[in-house]
This record gives sequence, C-alpha cells and structure tokens, in this order.
Amino acid sequence: MLTPKFEIDQDTDFLIIHIYAPYVKISSVQTLIDGNLFQFHCQPYFLSLHLPHPLTEDGRERACYDVDTGSFVVYVPKLKSGQVFPDLDMLTKLLTQPTKIPDLRSFETSPQITLVGEEDDPLSLLGEISDEELDWRLEQVIPDTADTVLMKGVCYGFAGQKQGVFSRLQDDLPEIVSLPDPDRTPPSQRRVLRVSFENAEFDPEHYLADTMEVYHLENVLSFTPSWDKMDGAVKLDEKERFQLTQLPKKQYLIESPLESQLLYGLIDLVFAYCYTNRSTAGEMDVESAWTIWKLSSTLSWLQTFSSIRDTLVACFH
Repeated sequence: MLTPKFEIDQDTDFLIIHIYAPYVKISSVQTLIDGNLFQFHCQPYFLSLHLPHPLTEDGRERACYDVDTGSFVVYVPKLKSGQVFPDLDMLTKLLTQPTKIPDLRSFETSPQITLVGEEDDPLSLLGEISDEELDWRLEQVIPDTADTVLMKGVCYGFAGQKQGVFSRLQDDLPEIVSLPDPDRTPPSQRRVLRVSFENAEFDPEHYLADTMEVYHLENVLSFTPSWDKMDGAVKLDEKERFQLTQLPKKQYLIESPLESQLLYGLIDLVFAYCYTNRSTAGEMDVESAWTIWKLSSTLSWLQTFSSIRDTLVACFH
C-alpha cells in the first residue's frame, strides 16, 4: 500500500482532508470515521490519521473528486463544533498511532520523566510551560571529576544520548566541532574552554569595521524577517508537507532536570538561525550552515546551559 500525499484544513464544523490519489477507481473508495481515527482506502492507497480530537459520522460527511488534479476532498464533521484541531501540519505525528506507556511519574521512587513526542511535540512544550512551572534559577551541581567521566563516559547530543561519535572522525573533527577533544571533555569544562578560546580570538579592529560601514549595518537592522510578515497561521507548501511525512516520529524519555536544559539549547539554536537569516536578508547562502554552527555553542562546543542568563550571554558573546 502507498501512503498518498495529503493536507488538512479545518473550519468551524469540519475537518477538510485533501488526498492526492490519481488514477484510481472511485467506486472502490472506502473511508472509516471512528473517534479520533480517520482512514481512507482506495487501491493502491491507504491513509490512516490519528487526530487530536474526535470526529463524528452523522450524515454531514461528504467527499468529492477532482479528475484534473487527481485529488479527493473529504469533509468530516467535528464531534464538537468550533473545536480547534492543533498541529494539523505535523503530518508524521498524524500518521503515527499513539501508544500508551506507564506514567513513571506516578511512582515516588522513580525519576521525574517527561515523554516528548507522544501527546506533545517539542515546539508545543514551549507554549505550555509557564515561568512558575519551569525553574529558571541557576542549577548548582558538583562538577564532573576525571574518575566520574572515566566511569560513565562523556555524553553529548540531544539529552546527552550520544557517546564516542567523534572518536572515529578525528581527521574531520575541526570541521565538525570547535571543542578540541569532545569524547574526553566533560560538560563542566566545555564552557570554560569556549570562553577562553573566544577571548583569545577576539579582535577589536574587526568590530570597528561596523562603524565604518554604517550602510550595511542599517540594512541589517531594518530588515524584516519573513515570520514578521505572516498574517495568521503558517501555510506549508507541497514540498514542505512531503518532507514532514519523511521524518520519523520518535519518543524520548526525558528526565525532568534535562527539560529546561533542552529548552535553553533550543533558544541557542533559534538565535543562531535568526541572526543568520537577518545578516543575509533572508537569502540563505552556502555559508549559512557554517555561520549557524559557529554561532551556536550547542553545535560547535557541545555546551549545555543551566540558566537563561548563561544561554543569552553565550549567544551574544
């Protein structure tokens, strides 16, 4: 079976599903509406969507087929009129059946665990966590000793889930990270090494050039990024929707203390991207990826942050 290309819109009463399925026998189309589940089958296409809110089959459902474009448009009534279905552009999430796992937080002796990628995607966490829920204060931890690193190894990457990746990439290491010895440098030393390197490489004359080329600086400061010009919700094009369907949906068990650390790292990455977007006036070039890598301490120094202040200082440093 083939998964067809699709996109989803909504209005007050209906979920409107556009399904691209050319060269099919229309009389063989079958659909299923069952709570949060919507299925479409027409040989050789099969589509199964797991939606955030329930639908209903009350006689108002309808569909039409455009022969010229080879597309079905299916109108499925919402169980609750006016209910907003979030994340309809997260196509991979809609294609994946939710699974139930034990809530480890219900056990007093268990570490505080947050499941990222099941009910919530990483971006939605930013909107749901308030300042009262997230402890933004500086976390005090005992620095890793050489014996500790030797026993458990040096970790890096998303939530510290990678080890030993760079040991086989020594020849290309300067092109990948700025950290000299990532597989032996504990997290507590990465910031110290980064600051020392940046202070040693700082050149005041380089920054004096900005006062000589004011016209260039004015253009950068007056630039309006594309996201400031958007009116309403973001609309993905066909290529972007296809790319979303190719992304795997993964689940991560994140210990509670790491949750704020991951959000700090996200701030660092977004800052690097926004800076590069502004400095190129929205026209990303062949050096943009390198610029983002260099600006982001998360990428170039594998640094993790324990406070919003440390994150912003690293961004502007």
